[in-house]
Amino acid sequence: MPGLELACHSVAGRRPVNQDRVAQFATPFGFVVAVADGMGGHQSGELAAALALERLEALLRALPSTLAPDQALALAIRHVSQDVHHAGQSEPATAGMGSTLAALLIRQEPAGMMAITAHAGDSRVYFQRNGRLFCLTRDHTMIRDLVDAGALTPEQAHHHPHGHVLTRSVGQDTPLDVDLGAWMLLRPGDLFLICSDGFSGTLADGEILASLTAQTPVSELSEHLVDTAIRQGSQDNVSIALVRISG
Repeated sequence: MPGLELACHSVAGRRPVNQDRVAQFATPFGFVVAVADGMGGHQSGELAAALALERLEALLRALPSTLAPDQALALAIRHVSQDVHHAGQSEPATAGMGSTLAALLIRQEPAGMMAITAHAGDSRVYFQRNGRLFCLTRDHTMIRDLVDAGALTPEQAHHHPHGHVLTRSVGQDTPLDVDLGAWMLLRPGDLFLICSDGFSGTLADGEILASLTAQTPVSELSEHLVDTAIRQGSQDNVSIALVRISG
């Protein structure tokens, strides 16, 4: 898409299999960049993440163009969840498989370039503007709920053994409630980072911001960030996608 600098990088890290998937594709509703982190065993996790992104692309290209873009994105992800759930019931080895999904949709409007996020699970979307970092998504985890309720401190949550137990995911056996962000009017220099928890669970916000504010090509920056997460001890697959708004 004109006006965007894009880069993706995904590695297995210290795990034998990479269950993360990253995708970028054009749709009638806008350009989409998405990260999925599969669950349910090596084969099932790979399948769930790959299927989630394949179905998301297919559905967004098939939905009626009369739908509002944000409605189309949420509707597509709800259908994706149903499709992953049904696929997981096809054989015992894939029963219960699922995936996180974090997506960014960017489209050109008369007012300028606009963006919106949608997600389920604990894959995140970060946003950097003018030297400030914002996390645009809220983790759908049991621990995040406890922190929000005041039952745990952020420090206690960081070391909790059940920190990654999800309360929402693509492939669950109930209708998925998709979290949609608010539309954002973009400016040159804005930068989005979409990532799996193998990245966000390792690097502090200050470390992420220091890298994102550097005037580095996004292709080099994506590899640097993933390598940094691995060096700092990430025990999971590490995947990120970067989207920078050019001048």
